[in-house]
Amino acid sequence: MSQSDRIASFPELASDLAAACAEAGITFVGPRVELLRTLGDKTAARDLARWPTYMGTVVPGNRVGRTIGFPTANLEPPVARATPGDGVYAAWVERWPLGEHARFYLAAVSVGDRPTFAGTIRLVEAYLLDFDGDLYGETLRLHVVARIRGQERFSSVDALVAQMHRDVERCREILAGNPPSGIPK
Repeated sequence: MSQSDRIASFPELASDLAAACAEAGITFVGPRVELLRTLGDKTAARDLARWPTYMGTVVPGNRVGRTIGFPTANLEPPVARATPGDGVYAAWVERWPLGEHARFYLAAVSVGDRPTFAGTIRLVEAYLLDFDGDLYGETLRLHVVARIRGQERFSSVDALVAQMHRDVERCREILAGNPPSGIPK
């Protein structure tokens, strides 16, 4: 086991390291801190120089989101990769990442196994706000800005949909004050 793997196994140690670096005026950036941030660690989040990212190709899902008014892009990473902790996040989705024609979209991102639907497979799904189109086969990059809430099992689909509407509004509020650098004006 490498030293960095041991640090990742002890989030409190990595968080303490990030805090110590911040006190010393050192900007602490690295994949382990990104992982802590995506897991909701506010100390590590404050010390990052950029938002953590997650990139994947949009693959077909079982289309549950589409049936309840929230069509999502299901992302499959090209290689094994750390994902954000289970929950709902405000994020910018970058379409055509790294290219000169990259476009950014506001998004609500869900990570988890969809307990309301008795899911058993862990998914990363992005609902692009104010977007209508086909993304299958495209590579998207998520810029994770903030954790909204943890994953929950709802008593009904209607209760889930009501919460999703609140999540989307919260995402809009958060992202309005956090535009990604380089976003087209």
